[in-house]
Amino acid sequence: MQEKSDADSSDWQFAAEAGNDEKKDSGRAADTFAGKSSESSGQTGGFSGETEKTGWVHVCGCVAVPGVYEIREGMRVCEVLEMAGGMTAAADRECLNLAQPVTDGEKIRVPSREETAGTDPGIIQYTEARSGGSGKIDLNRAGREELMTLPGIGRVKAEAILAYREEHGPFSRAEDLCKVPGIKEATYTAIADLIMVS
Repeated sequence: MQEKSDADSSDWQFAAEAGNDEKKDSGRAADTFAGKSSESSGQTGGFSGETEKTGWVHVCGCVAVPGVYEIREGMRVCEVLEMAGGMTAAADRECLNLAQPVTDGEKIRVPSREETAGTDPGIIQYTEARSGGSGKIDLNRAGREELMTLPGIGRVKAEAILAYREEHGPFSRAEDLCKVPGIKEATYTAIADLIMVS
């Protein structure tokens, strides 16, 4: 009887240990699964953030491959020109501000050296800057030609605006246009609904 009792006790102990081992394995498996799930969740979270904003710009003039290109928010003129294959040998490389940010709906035209001969590259800009939704001229991005489309703004006043912007930096508000030499309040009032600042 003693031998049978010892055998039963051994069987019970073996079964208990096996059960404990099984629980440990299950625990490890659960921990591993939880870890992988957490990692997977973390990876998914990286893709579920805000969608990167994009837009389109038109690149033309003296570039290798003129066309319409998709841009990311925060891109610069130099990056867009690189997408267009770079400037050609005939391009005037001094006329553009290559560090200028680009915006959706903008047109970037690279002129030739022949075209810009005799002009001041410091104030000539070849980016068209009408705000996509409003159709207004952005005083901080418009070039001479765009400014000259405004009533009462001829070549002299347009270049004065560009020179002021070059010296003082971007306009903080549209009303600051009156600070430009030669721009009177009456001129500003006439174009107030046609301009904006970015």
